[in-house]
Parts: sequence; structure tokens; C-alpha cells
Amino acid sequence: MSVPIWFAMRCRRKQLAAFLRQLHEIHRQAMTWKISLSLYGICISPVIVAALNAITSNRAELTTQLAYGYAIESLHAQLVLIFIKIVIYNTIYPMCPTIFAFFLSLFCRRICDQVRSLTLLIEKCSPKQFTVSFQSNILNQKRRIDNTLFLLQRMYYLPSFLMCAASFCSCCTLVAWILKSMDYSVVLAMILTFFLYFFMRGVSLLACLWTAGGLPVELEAVNEEFHKKAHLRLLVNAKTDEIDFEKHLSERSVFVLSGCDIIHFKRGVILSLVGGILTYNLRILKM
Repeated sequence: MSVPIWFAMRCRRKQLAAFLRQLHEIHRQAMTWKISLSLYGICISPVIVAALNAITSNRAELTTQLAYGYAIESLHAQLVLIFIKIVIYNTIYPMCPTIFAFFLSLFCRRICDQVRSLTLLIEKCSPKQFTVSFQSNILNQKRRIDNTLFLLQRMYYLPSFLMCAASFCSCCTLVAWILKSMDYSVVLAMILTFFLYFFMRGVSLLACLWTAGGLPVELEAVNEEFHKKAHLRLLVNAKTDEIDFEKHLSERSVFVLSGCDIIHFKRGVILSLVGGILTYNLRILKM
């Protein structure tokens, strides 16, 4: 899955550049220590997995598999081979899809913050200050946000579907492996490796669904606040010539990020995916 995701993102590099410019204009944000720590943790995960595999008791068998059936007796050669190959394998997957999912979550969170600040701006405005010029300014800011969301949809239309499909399949496989391995003697390092895999793929999938699912929630909130403030101004001024902007908002549907029109990023999808994973593994246990 990593190769199609990378290729799809590479084909959309022009949209990525335009999207980053738009995002920087509507919401400038520096790299915080939490974001940096999360990114460093994702990037160092292949090294952690390689170290866990290097200390396993079945190191000789693993080395033979990685060497395509050739037995290697030297301890140093075994460690070097395991470390290099495991780092390369885990850089391709799951690190690369996790990084793409991380940036999708980061982009969605920044847009949600901007929409939330727009909602607070409308909420703090009094009905008398909610003039035509103020409404025009709000709609202009929302138009820029809509343009940014349009570029985000074009950029992540296919990659988001591939990331979700890969994460779902990985979670199903890893949960089934963990449940099956409870009946057998499995080395601790191998269990920790699989738990790390499950944590990376499961958390990245939940983060994408939660942050991207927050977009329609925040957009609906700003629309509701705009309509409420427009009605209050109408009652205060007893005029009907300033509701055209409200009609402009009500006629447009709330944006929902989609992956190939198959996965729609709403927070309710999280329960469906969790139910699918549990159902799949319960059927595995009964077999």
C-alpha cells in the first residue's frame, strides 16, 4: 500500500504546494513540541522494531529468513542484517502511511481550529455589530476555508482511502495474531513488536477519522451560529433586507472529506470500524 500512496501523493504535488500556501494564509502555525515529538516518534519506530527483533531468542531463524535461506553464524552479521532489513521494511510500511495519516490529521486539525475561531468571532459579535460588512467579511473568510478544503479533498481523495484500507486490514490481522498467540509461547519482543504495529496503525486510523470527522461538525457549528446571529439582528432592527448572506450559507451542504467516495470521514464511522474488527476476530476465534 505504501507505493500507491506515495505515487498518488507525488502526482498531486502541485495541489499540495497550493494547499500549503492556502493553509498558511488562513492559519499560520508554528511546529509545536507535541507535533515534533509525535513526528520524531513515528520516524524512530523502525529503529525500535529493529532493536526488538535483534534481541529475540529466535534471532538465528529470523536471520535465515531475511537472508533467503542462507544460514549466518556470526553474531555481528546477524545483528547488522536484522537491523538494516527491518529498518528498511518498516520505513516502507508502516512508517510511510503513518506519516501521511499524521499530516492529514494535522491539516484537518488546523482547519478545524480556524473554523472554530470563526465561530467564536461570530458568537462574540453583538446583533448591532453584525452588519452587512461584517457578514461579508465572515463569508470571505469561509470562502478561503472552502477553497482550502477543496484542495485537501483533491489531494487526499485516493491516498486517504488507501491509508484507511491498509490500517483496517493491519488492525484486523494484528488483533487476530495477538489473540491466537495467547495460546502459544511467543517471545516478549515479538509481542511488543506486534503491539507497536497495532498502536501505530490503530492510532493513525482513529486520528484520521476523528480529526477529519471534526470538519463537518465545526462547519455546521459556524453555519448555525451565523443563522442565529442573523435572526437576532433581524429581530433587533426589524428589517428583512439583510438576510441574503444567510441564504447563501443555508443553500450549501456541509463539507465531508471523502476517500474515493467509499469512506466518508465522519466520527460515527469509528464505531463501525471497531465493530468490523471485533466481528472479524470473533469469527477467527470460533474457527
